[in-house]
Amino acid sequence: MTLNELTNNQKRKEFLGKYTGWNLWLAVPEISEKYYSCPLPDNTMIIVKETEHTKGDDWWEKDERGGYYVTTEYYLLEGDWKRFADCKKSMTQIIEHLKEVRQ
Repeated sequence: MTLNELTNNQKRKEFLGKYTGWNLWLAVPEISEKYYSCPLPDNTMIIVKETEHTKGDDWWEKDERGGYYVTTEYYLLEGDWKRFADCKKSMTQIIEHLKEVRQ
């Protein structure tokens, strides 16, 4: 999907949801984190940080043992950024940025 096809917020949200198809920018297996990157034509880059978490080891949920769930955080690298943590954004902020970007 090209950026010009992101004609509404639902399509932008779907685009962000398919981040695992982007470039794997950084993987830190010791802490179960992966960072996916999507460079944009305006010289910014969206980064999605994916973190795996172990599910609870509750005795009554035997089927859940050994599983995990994933959380995501969004970052927008723009300008002369110095600290990665300062680039953290919400999904809504990333969607708003995508409205302004065209290929």
